Amino acid sequence: MVLLSLIPFLAIYAGIIILQVFLSKRESKWPGLILPMLSFGTSLLIIFSIIAFMGVRTETHFIESDAILVVDVDEIYITEEMEARIAEIEAMREEFAAQHSIIEQEQIGTIITRILFTFIYANIPTGIFIAIYFACRGKQRRKRALDMMSLQDM
Repeated sequence: MVLLSLIPFLAIYAGIIILQVFLSKRESKWPGLILPMLSFGTSLLIIFSIIAFMGVRTETHFIESDAILVVDVDEIYITEEMEARIAEIEAMREEFAAQHSIIEQEQIGTIITRILFTFIYANIPTGIFIAIYFACRGKQRRKRALDMMSLQDM
């Protein structure tokens, strides 16, 4: 069952590799560089998204409160219970801010390592595409050199 579900993905990858070989064998060198550039751009997009969303936290803290806010037309009255809750919330905010800055200082090496390994991992297809490109272009270069030598021998 697992192998059956892999067949479409393998077919897509095989098609992309065949496309890269086809583009690399073209007379102009630029078509063969399209897929490596797209792959490299995608890897940069992945890295920038990691950096952009590094500060986003998915944790949410809810505080249940039975405090009552009394609203009058002219003034807002805050009960003593609400003042206590406000002080509690501000203390929690300060504690969170202190912990957050400590976490960021301690994890800077971890973040750099994550970005570096993600960049390397995301550029594996780029490396494959470049290897295919240079292999195809090298064969073309040798063929042209042989053609030139055979023309000179005539």
